[in-house]
Amino acid sequence: MKKLVLSVLAFALVCGFASVSSAKVTFLANDKASVGARGTGSGDCQGEGYVYSAANCTNGLAVVCPTDDRYFKVCCPDGYRHTKEECVTNAKPLSTMNCYGYYKCD
Repeated sequence: MKKLVLSVLAFALVCGFASVSSAKVTFLANDKASVGARGTGSGDCQGEGYVYSAANCTNGLAVVCPTDDRYFKVCCPDGYRHTKEECVTNAKPLSTMNCYGYYKCD
């Protein structure tokens, strides 16, 4: 009887430790993070249509490349470079249209 009780306890301990040792934590990057790829994916980005950067667009930049946050798919039209808050803070009228959250302060 002692052997049976010891066997059951040993089995319970092994199963308990096995379930604890298999637990793990996974961290997810947020959607705006560049996950260790900064500068390495520019060729891929440009090939997929992410051709705008601060160097060739003076307006609002939108739709960031997932592998290199220096490249964007959208360069907003002329004048669409301000956030809504910037226009309101500077007491300038806000355009009715926007480009991915960038406004023209009329």
